[in-house]
Amino acid sequence: MSENLKYGQVISIKNEKYTVIGMIEFVEDTWIWQEYKIKNQKSEIKWLSVEKNEGKTQYSLYTEKPFIRVSESIEFYFENEKYSLFEQGNARVKRFFGNVDVDLFEKVEFKEYINAKKNKLISVENWSGEVEKSIGIYVDEADVTITQEINKSIPKNYSKANIMGIVYMILIFVVFSGLIGVVGSISRGNVIAKFLEKSSDFEYVTSVTNNENNKKAKVYKTNLSIDEAVKKIIDAAPEDIKEVKEDNETEGVGLLTRKEYAYVYTGEDNQVYVQVSKKSFMTEDTNSYHSRYRNRGYYRTYRRTSTSSNYSSYLNSARQQSINSRKSSGGGTSSGK
Repeated sequence: MSENLKYGQVISIKNEKYTVIGMIEFVEDTWIWQEYKIKNQKSEIKWLSVEKNEGKTQYSLYTEKPFIRVSESIEFYFENEKYSLFEQGNARVKRFFGNVDVDLFEKVEFKEYINAKKNKLISVENWSGEVEKSIGIYVDEADVTITQEINKSIPKNYSKANIMGIVYMILIFVVFSGLIGVVGSISRGNVIAKFLEKSSDFEYVTSVTNNENNKKAKVYKTNLSIDEAVKKIIDAAPEDIKEVKEDNETEGVGLLTRKEYAYVYTGEDNQVYVQVSKKSFMTEDTNSYHSRYRNRGYYRTYRRTSTSSNYSSYLNSARQQSINSRKSSGGGTSSGK
């Protein structure tokens, strides 16, 4: 392959057609490679890794397998086969396109294991605590056909990479214009997730995946009651939380910021959990969480049609106290959508 694949481009792997719907380009020192998110006619998602080595193009095809148990040791067994550590390192995102849920320059720690026959691979990627696992195979170059066909039936590619370039230019302008308050409001993207990660009242349990868009959400457990947990989150980010809703059917409470959804609920084991994600985790047609962990007590939904919340007055009070505190300390107010 002499050039990079494009969004919507049709390729054939072992006589099965796929459409390119995303790409992440990684760099580690001087080594650069691409991982393409591809979808077949059955809407099954796979990842095609493309590397150049001594003038040759090497392909490997991966399928996400979140339930693979990978030992921290150099060698382990999976499905009666021995796997050994083959490659490891730290890379960063150089560029990307499509729906791949990464940021420019985001870092990932990766490990690659290979079986004794050297025809199967297990990949483990650690994205700041979110671990993604997949199993792959090598694909001969002769089994990959790159067509010039573009699948026009898929949605348009609103490349976040291109948008982020514009955003960075705006941010530079803002900084040099002295609009620090605006920058502060933009940078406070994942305030609930950051609070849960640092707070001793909440303990990380697992990450869950929306089957329809492969987005991730983190799940934390707490010994607090639902009411106490909701108020702790409100107190941590009163100016960022735009809405608090209660779901009478599940007795859970949803909290929304400009970029996040968080849902506080009681699991089937009577443990209180908090599930937090970016808004992109939500299914667009139902606004519901759909998780692979439904039968393990972590699955819950948050519906935007939920009833209005009894926490409105508490939120307004906490928000006003925060604003007054900033004003008294000499800070101005910030605004955001």
